[in-house]
Amino acid sequence: MTQIQGVKSLEEVGDVYKESLVPHPKLPEITGLTTDEAVLQRLQEGTSEIRRWTKSTLDQLETLAQAPREIQEFNEEKVAEARQTLAEYLDADVKTFRRACWLGTFEQRLATTANSKAEAQDVIAGLVQDGFLEKADGGPLKIFNETYAVPARSTFKEPELEEVTGFLRQFIARAQQAEHEARTKRAQELYDQSVLSLEEFLAGKVGRITFGVPPEPVLEDGTPVLNTDETPRWRGGGTLSVDSDGAGKVYPVAASGNIQRGVEEAIVLKVHVLHHTLGWDFLGKIQGLEYERARKVVLLWNLLKRGIAAEKRNLEIRAQKAELTEGVKTISTKEFFLDGQPGVCLVILSKPWEPQVANGEEPVYIHNFFFLAERFVQESEDGPKAFIRVMKAPAHVTDYLANCMSDYPEGEKFGGCPQPLRLILQAAFGQVTKEEFLAEKYGRK
Repeated sequence: MTQIQGVKSLEEVGDVYKESLVPHPKLPEITGLTTDEAVLQRLQEGTSEIRRWTKSTLDQLETLAQAPREIQEFNEEKVAEARQTLAEYLDADVKTFRRACWLGTFEQRLATTANSKAEAQDVIAGLVQDGFLEKADGGPLKIFNETYAVPARSTFKEPELEEVTGFLRQFIARAQQAEHEARTKRAQELYDQSVLSLEEFLAGKVGRITFGVPPEPVLEDGTPVLNTDETPRWRGGGTLSVDSDGAGKVYPVAASGNIQRGVEEAIVLKVHVLHHTLGWDFLGKIQGLEYERARKVVLLWNLLKRGIAAEKRNLEIRAQKAELTEGVKTISTKEFFLDGQPGVCLVILSKPWEPQVANGEEPVYIHNFFFLAERFVQESEDGPKAFIRVMKAPAHVTDYLANCMSDYPEGEKFGGCPQPLRLILQAAFGQVTKEEFLAEKYGRK
């Protein structure tokens, strides 16, 4: 072996020096690991128990927080013990127990009642404040156009995130449904107070009228303004009630929906719109008013213009629907789509219909999509057979369905109908199914 100055060969060193250069591996003893089914069962039972206890305890603490001070003070010791136990299990060494406590917390917190988007956002903000959620760009949980993540210390993986996603989806759906029902109820109250027809209001008569104000896209030089996520930005709609004094002035009375706050501010500022300006295409600059009052005049004028235009369209649509159904006995959409009954049904799509277009082409929506569809049964060699046909439709729908105006065997899921009629009927079926589900779930009939 070649000698190198200052370094000896291994043959020239003792065993101790050899071992210091090449230490013996030190491996952990693994004989204590277990895959015992009994251990697994105890872990699973403990996980279920902790989750149930977490949810039940949080429910009790929430109830106790609303109790009189005397009751709260009487239970202080037990409450402190419960909170200490919760804190321990949220960081338990046994990770399945830790996840159980986190999941129980999410389940309980997201089972609360929120009657609006704002109330739902408060609940989410509380979860963030208490450390159960954190805002994160590209996080797995999307809530009201924000993305969130669950902190890593939860030890959550995909199964737990899927559960939390389900809790969130149901929580947000309940809040949106409650808000929609409240707005619908308030809107109906405003409509019940309306005494003027559109014709009478435009003629300047004294009285109250209520308008439905549809949302509209925000445009800049004719181009839609986009949000940060590239979706179009919209101005909110709602229901607007105003009084005409018969002397050329229109005053806001009440509103519901997204426009409510702005209208209430206009009411506080005691602004009004001059009746004759509603015939103008543009309002122009307002002289002699301070900035905030002028802004509210512009807001009110725009809301009235949108409401008047929408009511004119509604009157035209109602007339077309009345013409379609004149002398025709119709069945409900539930009877037609869900029960499969023969008969004539007025099919109305709740959203504008978007025809399929070639790649790169801009979609053109068809608004106010409705028509009369009929299901009838004919005898065949194989027995009774159901057929579908379009009985009547307004001109803008007839043009689109020009190639679908014959009689077609219904088939499964309207599969015997040609396109685009098949897609339209399937969309209407989905719409009716959702409406009936919500009616049953929330007790609305």
